[in-house]
Amino acid sequence: MDEKTRIKRSPQVAAHGLGERDGGVLLHLKSGQYHGVDGVGWIIWNLLDGSRSVVELVDELRLQFPDGPVQLNEDIRSFVRSLLERSLAEVVDANPDA
Repeated sequence: MDEKTRIKRSPQVAAHGLGERDGGVLLHLKSGQYHGVDGVGWIIWNLLDGSRSVVELVDELRLQFPDGPVQLNEDIRSFVRSLLERSLAEVVDANPDA
């Protein structure tokens, strides 16, 4: 996953928010596994519409959390990687004809 990679939520996931800044629950419909996410994870989840690159996602979170930790960039990348590993999110194919 590089900075230009675009990520989207998997259509195989049902998501339910628990309240503003309280996070949410993700259910992978095929595996039946539930995954809890905290408030920041829920914000990231909702930003994964396939239109933003990883770097744009980081930039958006920096705007929302200007006092965020120095390692916010790596925290976001790690979270997105874990979503991909669990098949909760997918890489958007930027050039499907290639």
